[in-house]
Amino acid sequence: MNTLILLLFLGFPGESFSYGYLLIPFGTDGAVFRSALVSDPSSDFSTYYNPSFGLNSRIATFFSSYLVGTKYGGILFTPSRDLTAGVLFFSSGEQDEVTYEGVKVGTYSSTYMALFAGKVLPLDYFGKRAISGFSGKLLYQSIADRKSLAVAIDAGGHIPVNEKILIGASIRNLGVEVKRFYEKAYFPPPSISVGGRVRISGKFQLLFSTGFEVTYGPVFDAGLKVTPLDLLVVEAGYSLKGRELNTGSNLDILNGFATGITLKVKNLRVSYSVLPMGELGLTHYIGVVYR
Repeated sequence: MNTLILLLFLGFPGESFSYGYLLIPFGTDGAVFRSALVSDPSSDFSTYYNPSFGLNSRIATFFSSYLVGTKYGGILFTPSRDLTAGVLFFSSGEQDEVTYEGVKVGTYSSTYMALFAGKVLPLDYFGKRAISGFSGKLLYQSIADRKSLAVAIDAGGHIPVNEKILIGASIRNLGVEVKRFYEKAYFPPPSISVGGRVRISGKFQLLFSTGFEVTYGPVFDAGLKVTPLDLLVVEAGYSLKGRELNTGSNLDILNGFATGITLKVKNLRVSYSVLPMGELGLTHYIGVVYR
């Protein structure tokens, strides 16, 4: 059962698309807002969702103990001005290998990784200062003795409407498999997101996005970021995708919701987020950012 849960959330095997780990929340902010980060330049993890955002930090990292003991994390850093690079990784550890009759015949491990780099490109659009960006990805999967490689690209842009409103959009994971896992070719899961950030006041920001994921369908993410103190940020969000975890239990009411907190100390930021996943339990994210 653990193996089935893991493969379900990593998106393998599917009808045509694999590499589903690319759609799992990235970063502590991503755990709360998901694709709503497509319009948030203040986040240290938003460049993963929209490559038109450069990093606000020198290095940003996060780690999560994901489902069934899977180790999951990522690193973002800035090689030079307007350039970003990073890595995303999963490691399942040892999993039981069983026959169709449920008999254990051994163990195996699985590893998933994405290496990516992007560039921010300023441009003028209808007299306003807009920003575009592109990134490329090298994707790797390994389950037992089988391995695959794929390449993909992301593209995004954002533009300020006025001092309070910013609009962002991105297309992610357009790619192809170059070394097949099986005889049949699999593809990264394309997604498109369009969203906005509204500054309600100096302390409140509303984020929202809508879009489409090929392996899931229509998605909607939204959340509120509150800064009650200069050294404290509190976040709360909701994702429509949380409904896929509904099992009819009393815990279903929490599915889709997430919350997080960030403490700022000089150039250091330490953040923690928690993502309820119904009967599967809570997923915890810890992030450390150096600016």
